[in-house]
Amino acid sequence: MSDANPDQQNKLRNLSVFNSESRILGLPGKILTALAVFWLATTITLFIYTVWWIALVACLLFAIVLFVPAYLVHEEDPQGYKTWILTLWAPGKLSTEKYSKRNIRIIEISGSKINFISLKDRHKGNSQ
Repeated sequence: MSDANPDQQNKLRNLSVFNSESRILGLPGKILTALAVFWLATTITLFIYTVWWIALVACLLFAIVLFVPAYLVHEEDPQGYKTWILTLWAPGKLSTEKYSKRNIRIIEISGSKINFISLKDRHKGNSQ
């Protein structure tokens, strides 16, 4: 490493500032805390209102369903939860399926006369 370019080493050192994310068990600290609180509240509720062995099985399955996808989402991208939350609230923003028709106008200039023709009207005129 000592033979490497010192400017390159400084750039890499500065880059690590932007990549530092508090991670616990592979998850960002905020996400792990939120998931743990949610899981704990669900666990307490299940143990209060159900038989203990059903609650135990349900809590273990719920932990797997809750923590494994969160780990997979954040494995490569610690900021992945921002995209994940956005897709939950507004899935249409990340899709190209919805579109709106726009009124496109063509400007025709002939001499000193300027005409604005709608593309829809022009298409109807050519098809007749």
